[in-house]
Amino acid sequence: MHLIGYILLGLSTIMLAAYGVGVAYGDDGTMIPDRLGECYNRVIDMKIAAAERQESMARSDNPKSQCLARRGTEEARFYKDNRDQLVEEMFLKGVGEKPYKIDYFLIEAFLAGDSEGNFRCAEMMDH
Repeated sequence: MHLIGYILLGLSTIMLAAYGVGVAYGDDGTMIPDRLGECYNRVIDMKIAAAERQESMARSDNPKSQCLARRGTEEARFYKDNRDQLVEEMFLKGVGEKPYKIDYFLIEAFLAGDSEGNFRCAEMMDH
């Protein structure tokens, strides 16, 4: 049975290469077309840059700004530490190339690890 899987994997790679589509492989051997992987990585890079810019708010006296700074630190770390897994999950779930869908997926993935709501800064009151 494994032999058939390897044969199909090889044929798929050859077909994609014939059409000029490069592929990368996820941790579980999943083929991810280069164009899609580049798209996902580009959005993750933008998310990391935006999160790192939020870190500059740490010196603010405003609790909401301080929360955003902490969130930026954690969000940048999350995307850096989980990049490959996130790219693979987006491919497997068929997120596609629309930036708003990729952004939504990444935000949901980050917030899924925040069960206590520590980084839901928009919900904080300004009292």
